[in-house]
Amino acid sequence: MWRANAGLWRRWLSLLLLLPGLGGLGLLLAAVAPAGAQTTTVPLSSSVDYTFGQAMHFRLRGESDTPVEGATLTWSLQGDGQRHEVPLALLPGRVVSVTYTLHLTDSPLPPFSTVYYQWRLATPAGAVALPLESVAYVDNRVRWQQVTRQGITVHWAEGGPALAETALNVALAAQDRLAQLLPRPDPQPLPIYIYPTTADLRAALRLSGRDRLAGQGGLPALGVVLVAAANPRTAELDLGRDMPREMAYLSLYALAGEQYGMLPAWLREGLAGYAEAVPDPGRAARLAAAQAAGTTLPLAELCASFPAGAEALALADAQSEALVRYILASYGDAALRQLLQSYVAGAGCDAGVAQTLGLSLVDLEAEWLAAARPGETLPANQWQSSALWLILLLAGFGLMALLWLPLRPVAK
Repeated sequence: MWRANAGLWRRWLSLLLLLPGLGGLGLLLAAVAPAGAQTTTVPLSSSVDYTFGQAMHFRLRGESDTPVEGATLTWSLQGDGQRHEVPLALLPGRVVSVTYTLHLTDSPLPPFSTVYYQWRLATPAGAVALPLESVAYVDNRVRWQQVTRQGITVHWAEGGPALAETALNVALAAQDRLAQLLPRPDPQPLPIYIYPTTADLRAALRLSGRDRLAGQGGLPALGVVLVAAANPRTAELDLGRDMPREMAYLSLYALAGEQYGMLPAWLREGLAGYAEAVPDPGRAARLAAAQAAGTTLPLAELCASFPAGAEALALADAQSEALVRYILASYGDAALRQLLQSYVAGAGCDAGVAQTLGLSLVDLEAEWLAAARPGETLPANQWQSSALWLILLLAGFGLMALLWLPLRPVAK
């Protein structure tokens, strides 16, 4: 009977030995599967929306897998070392719902800038930082279209594809022209925004707490080119004047960095004028009239900034472009680049000219004015040399005339 039931006993014994293992497996499955079912974690969702020139809203929503006791928003602008930290109160718990509104009427942001932001949560286990995010502060009042070629992206609102094509051609030509004088250390994508009218552009700048006047160096820290044009028939003229000028500011800013504001105004604006594909014809006439009347502005007064007033500002702009052209023609491209490097290194307005060209700012101005005046009288030393050669030449002609005269017979 024992033998008959031996097989049955062995089966029961095997089952008893397997029970602890099955129990362990069951506990393992219970530890894994219910973990996801018991905690219905919803990922935290971060978002930003804004009304251009009015307000920007930062939001954080969701359910945390650990209790949250507080939140801090940190934000900063691209290229700006200043960081803004905003502690925000919320109800302790797993549900997170917090909003921070940045009032742009009180704290305007630069138009077309990039805002970086990050949320940090306070938990019983310590601070938890969410990933760094960014938002582009674009003028969303306008429905922008865009096209990209060779790293240049043109955004436009009106004027059709023809306007964008014209803008791309002008920008590529200006880029090649500027690269001969101002090679950018690290070529970067170039965004260009074309507003329908100058009034629209100025309104956008005012909403951002900024304005731009001719002769003030643009807004290169924004990293974008802002111009106005809508009519395809006049776009080439408008863009050919304004776009290369703005691109020159960007190139100078990339080269000078923090020293951009220390560059002499006459050099900065002169290079911007030189870059224009369509020079202003009235600029040359204005300068010629001032030179004829002897009313040009002293170069030393154009180092820090340009004078106030439309007429004086226009004359300063004309003088600056003419002086840069004179330096290029008389001393060459390499001298101009060396002059820029001197200023980037921290040289003063007069010292940079002395280090590079070997003469003072006053001497450079006198040299340029003398070369610019038609029919300018020669300096005294050149007059003396010319007079000596003239006397020798006349004496030579007189001697030749005497030799060719027939000899008269001697009277007996």
